[in-house]
Amino acid sequence: MAKYVNKDAVIKVNSVDLSDHVSSVNVVSEKERVDVTGMTSSAYREETDGFATAEITLTFFQDYAASSVDATLYPLYTGGSIIDVSVKPQAGGTTVWHLTQAKLYNYNPTSGGVGDASSFDATFSNAGSAGLTRGTV
Repeated sequence: MAKYVNKDAVIKVNSVDLSDHVSSVNVVSEKERVDVTGMTSSAYREETDGFATAEITLTFFQDYAASSVDATLYPLYTGGSIIDVSVKPQAGGTTVWHLTQAKLYNYNPTSGGVGDASSFDATFSNAGSAGLTRGTV
């Protein structure tokens, strides 16, 4: 199998394709490690799965045009909507990662110094029991 290079991912937030404004994506699903070591354990701790969490962090280039970044994200942040965020790592591929019950808990609408591109991170966190799902298209 060939090595993979990020260059043509498809990013949708609440069904709006914002791929052309995303410079970085990080998809994380993580389980808590719960210590269940008993008194009869020998040299190693025993651990089991606890609760899981899932997040998709996207680095955006800000855009205030209608139907673009700010127009999509700000209402999600202020309204507290539960939405779907999807990441298709390759435009021509078949794998897609979904956070179907996602919520945007932070929103930094402008950032940067003089002459810098206005970019910011937005982290969509799991807001339901579905977690991160892997699908195909």
